[in-house]
Amino acid sequence: MIWGAVTSAGVGPLCFVKSKVSAAVYQDNLEHFIFLSADKLYGDADFLFQQDFPAPAHSAKNTVKGFVDHDITVLHWPANMPDPLNPTENLRDIFKIK
Repeated sequence: MIWGAVTSAGVGPLCFVKSKVSAAVYQDNLEHFIFLSADKLYGDADFLFQQDFPAPAHSAKNTVKGFVDHDITVLHWPANMPDPLNPTENLRDIFKIK
């Protein structure tokens, strides 16, 4: 899996996850990568974090607690729902074509 952030505040670095994404792996990435990236991009400013729901790793109790503890509002996006504004999906489509 590859995780990245494209926001109005800038872009974050890419995170490459080579293992299966369990709740523990996702929470580890939140703590050591995603929350740090969000802090660098936004500081104390409010923002929405979009993630697929109800993916098991995204809806686990400790995952939800991590977002609450870091005061991050999560936008739960239905899994497999197309998002024409999502640049990651548009890039993925370009790679599939090539």
